[in-house]
Amino acid sequence: MSNKYELVGLPSIKAAALHLTIPRSDVSEEMGPAVNAVLGAITNAGLSPVGPMFAYHLSVFDTHFDFEVGFPIADDLAPVGKVRTIDLPAVSAFKTTHIGPYTGLYEAWTAFGAEYKARYPQQTRKQLFREIYRVGPETTLNETKWETDLFIPISHS
Repeated sequence: MSNKYELVGLPSIKAAALHLTIPRSDVSEEMGPAVNAVLGAITNAGLSPVGPMFAYHLSVFDTHFDFEVGFPIADDLAPVGKVRTIDLPAVSAFKTTHIGPYTGLYEAWTAFGAEYKARYPQQTRKQLFREIYRVGPETTLNETKWETDLFIPISHS
């Protein structure tokens, strides 16, 4: 993981996404079909992704994931199966980048969460957090070069 931390603004985005609630142990088996379903719905609608894949985590649990996986799109998408259009809000967020395989994301989030708590002890994680997969298997098969941006929203109230 990068040791670089920064505050950034994430813009609001329209996205085609699929909601998953799955055991943590099933993420590697479930993610591929979910991504293919989203990309298929986008392509069949005559659209193209306008940005990299993301995960928008709705809740944090030790046993399972509850999240949306999707891609930014320019226009609304009519629902196709479980794939639908969502709007992610603009937020200020604390950011770092995990460099390496997806199997290292749990450790990266643990370290990032500790840094977040140290820097922002007054914050509570009521808001939802995001991962943006900037470089992954669609770009290179060399897992050591994969880059995943991690974001925890910061409340200014």
